[in-house]
Amino acid sequence: DQLLLSEQIEQLNAHCEKLYPGLVVHQGGELYYRPSAIEHVRTGRIPMMADSNYLLVEFSLQIMPDAFEQAIRQVTNEGIGVIVAHSERYDAVFGNIDRMAYFKDKYDILYQVNADTIIGKESFLFKRKLKKLIRHGMIDFIASDAHSTNRRSSHLKEAYTYLLNHEGQATADALCRDNAA
Repeated sequence: DQLLLSEQIEQLNAHCEKLYPGLVVHQGGELYYRPSAIEHVRTGRIPMMADSNYLLVEFSLQIMPDAFEQAIRQVTNEGIGVIVAHSERYDAVFGNIDRMAYFKDKYDILYQVNADTIIGKESFLFKRKLKKLIRHGMIDFIASDAHSTNRRSSHLKEAYTYLLNHEGQATADALCRDNAA
C-alpha cells in the first residue's frame, strides 16, 4: 500500500532527523529489466527515485550493447529517465567509455556504481578504468546495494573516504551525496 509506505517513510525521516540531522530517506525502487517489466512502472508497482522521473534499472549481466540500447529506448520512450544500477557489472557497456558516453548523451542516462566496487579488491586495471570513468564524468552516483543490515552492508562511508583520499572532496561529495539531491 503506497499510502502506508509514505507514512512509514515520514516516520523514519522524523526519527533520522533526531539522530542524523539533514539525513533524508526517499522512496525509490529498482526494476530488473525485462521487456514486460515496464508495466510495473506504468501501474505504480515500482516507484520512481525520490519523486523524480528517474528509475533505477538493473540488467542481465550478459546484456549486449544492442539489447542495452533497445531496453534504454523502451524505458525512455515512456518519459522515464534511467539510472543504470550496478553499471560496473555490464562488461559490454562499462568496458567502453565511448559507448557509455554515447548512451549518456543520446538517452540522458545516469550511471550508478556500487560502494563495494570503489573499495573492493578489484584488479589494478579495473581500478584504473573506474578512475578514468569518474574523472571523465561518466559515473553519477555511488550507492550501497545493501539489502539488509545483516548481509551486503552499505560501505558508503568507506567508499566516500576512498574517493575523498583519491579524487578529492568535490568528487566524493558529488558522487556520494550531491548528485542524488
